[in-house]
Amino acid sequence: MARFRDNELIEILKQRDWAYVKEFFINIKPWSEKFKVSKRVAWIEVDGILLYYWNYQTFKRVAKLWVEIIAMGDNFSMMNNFEKMDMFIFMKQEHRLNEVIMLEVGNESFPNLIKEKGLVEKPIEN
Repeated sequence: MARFRDNELIEILKQRDWAYVKEFFINIKPWSEKFKVSKRVAWIEVDGILLYYWNYQTFKRVAKLWVEIIAMGDNFSMMNNFEKMDMFIFMKQEHRLNEVIMLEVGNESFPNLIKEKGLVEKPIEN
């Protein structure tokens, strides 16, 4: 969401078919009280994937619970820590993710903590 306070600037952007603004936004629409976001993106942290199942297909299965993977964190390609994986996912739900899922492999199930990462990981002190 972007807010333009200068009506003259808004008119110039409209005349130029929103010029450079389209480089940052997919849709450009005037604000409405009825507007509701139906999809969003977020970084999540996946904790608890067993080393034997640490592969793209496993993480793809995890992401499909919400919608799909957009990108994998650095840890996937560097393989320097098999404790947690960051994933950038596309999802339809509005609330922040913080849940345990059971990943089924064969006849076994393994708990995995899924936690949405915020823009700021440490609380801001006053």
